Amino acid sequence: MISLGAFYVYNSGFTGWDTSIQTNFSLELFNFPVEINHLQVFCLAVVLHFISLLSIVGVTIFVSSITRSPFSSLTIALGLFLLPKAFTQLIKRGIVYKLLNLFPINNYRIEDFLTLMSTKQEFILHSFVQNIMFTMVVLLVMKIVLDGVVYFRMKQYQVT
Repeated sequence: MISLGAFYVYNSGFTGWDTSIQTNFSLELFNFPVEINHLQVFCLAVVLHFISLLSIVGVTIFVSSITRSPFSSLTIALGLFLLPKAFTQLIKRGIVYKLLNLFPINNYRIEDFLTLMSTKQEFILHSFVQNIMFTMVVLLVMKIVLDGVVYFRMKQYQVT
């Protein structure tokens, strides 16, 4: 609802949702290779941010399960969240750069993320839709695996 409200305020209403994303001057995606409209971009951003949030929660719960102190959990989880952004500033090419762009910190600016997903040289697969789906699947798998590790770890320490 907050995202919907922000979209309403930013765009002065809901008119124009069916217009092409290439006509949005604030996003500067004039030569974007995929024909999608503003509503599709909004829905894509909401879904991507939700899945990214789930993966962040998975990492935070995992870190919390292996540390003894809340401050340690916070520090390590925050470091793990911010570390990929720092590495993408240092590494600008190659497979490591492409893998670092899968992390949630690098997916927040939707203009940059859409541009990254649409370039063949900068990302892993060759299609915009394939790149989006691959990113979402990787984030969901990361969440499921970390939740599974936490579950089995807690089950191991459970006293019956």
